Amino acid sequence: MRRLNLSKIMDSVQLDTIDETLKPDIGIFPNHSLDSTLVLKCNVSHTSTGKFLWSLNGSLIENSKIYFQTDAFLYIRNLTADDKYNFYTCKESESELKSNPYSIQTWIDHFITKATTLTEDMTGSFLCCSLFRLMLLLHNLL
Repeated sequence: MRRLNLSKIMDSVQLDTIDETLKPDIGIFPNHSLDSTLVLKCNVSHTSTGKFLWSLNGSLIENSKIYFQTDAFLYIRNLTADDKYNFYTCKESESELKSNPYSIQTWIDHFITKATTLTEDMTGSFLCCSLFRLMLLLHNLL
């Protein structure tokens, strides 16, 4: 079994800056050095035991998917492209998990919406400029 240097892994992890009001209980670290491994970080405060419940689509994540974990980090292995769009949550208790299933999907949707809006804005501006240039060209020809 391969030994992992935890400090080296932590150094390579990058958390994207996200809107604090939309920040869910965990963060996705997509630029991780381990292939097909998703790193989830729990942002909720530590319980007395220091353990957290990790769930995938409302069910506790099965052990076969877990690469390894620390108190606040979970490394999930053997991911497919679809796994990145699943609902991941991290809670301190099972009742809290059921009553408030805040998920990473909100965070992903927020960025997809932002990216789409930005693209649409840029396309709109480009079309307006192109139309304006065409009108100037026609005006000069007449």
